[in-house]
Parts: sequence; C-alpha cells; structure tokens
Amino acid sequence: MSFQQPYPAPPGFAPHAYGPPPASGATGIIATLLALAGGLMNGGLAIAGVVSITQTWQGPLTMQPDGNFQTEPSIAHIDGVEAAWCAGTGITALLLLLGGILLLLRSPVGRVLVASGSVLALLLAVLPFLFSAMLLDSAMLADSSILLLLGIGGFFPFLTLVLACIPPTGRWIATRPRR
Repeated sequence: MSFQQPYPAPPGFAPHAYGPPPASGATGIIATLLALAGGLMNGGLAIAGVVSITQTWQGPLTMQPDGNFQTEPSIAHIDGVEAAWCAGTGITALLLLLGGILLLLRSPVGRVLVASGSVLALLLAVLPFLFSAMLLDSAMLADSSILLLLGIGGFFPFLTLVLACIPPTGRWIATRPRR
C-alpha cells in the first residue's frame, strides 16, 4: 500500500522538480568574445600581410638612360611563405568571426568553426618559430623572449579552443530559447 500525500506541495515548490541546473553561459560567452577578438586580430594581420605583399611586388631597381632609378612591377618577387601565411590568417579570421557570431546565436556550427579557427591560429602561432629554429639555429628556441612570444601567441587561441570544446559550452548551446 502506497502512502498518498494528503495536501499539495507548498507554493513555489513544484513536485519532482529536480531537473538539471540551468546551463551557465559563462564559458560560451567568453569563448565567443575571444573568438571575435581573435578574428579581428587575424583579419588585421591578413590585411597587413596583403599590404606587405603588394609592397614587394616592385621588382629590382633598374637605372634608366636618363640616370634615374625605376622599379618595375614583378609578381616573381612575392614570397610564397608570406602569401601562405597571409592566406592562413585570412582563413583563420573568417572562421573565428563567423564562428563567434554563430556561437553567440548558440549554434553548434559556431562551436565547430571556433574550434577549427583556434586550431589554425595555434598552428600559425607555433609553426613559424619551429621552422625558423630548424633553418637558422636550434638554440633560438631557448631564448626567453622567443618563448614568451610563443606563449602569448599560443595562449589565447588555446584558451578559446578549450572554452569552445568543454561540455558547459555544449549545454549552453543546447538550452537556447526556441522560437
């Protein structure tokens, strides 16, 4: 025989209202802000790279018959590594900005875009140091200023990646208001 409660629950207390706590948006919002800031920074770096490439389009100085020097535009003087880095930062900026906006709208696609943009930003922060250390001097990585730059350049993309991928951000996305 089961016992029946003879009176209703007190006001403000629904019976059996023990669901999961509401999801906090702290991790998702911080990941969004970091993604938008990183997207703006990478966009600025991509624009600076394009300006730098256009400045190197000018070929070598040639002396004209009248004694003046002149440069001739030449696409052969564009550095392939610089162009690849410029394209990478542009793609990173696009991924982070679009992902940040979609994450702000609580879209799961935004979470994926922010995570992939953060991974690309980490690669773009670490690879130049590794390649220059392999080509120039392996002792360069032991320099504290290089390690500091590497730490600063990799810290914020890593933090953005972690915040976008942890479960509280997923719960925050899943509890978005339905329209």
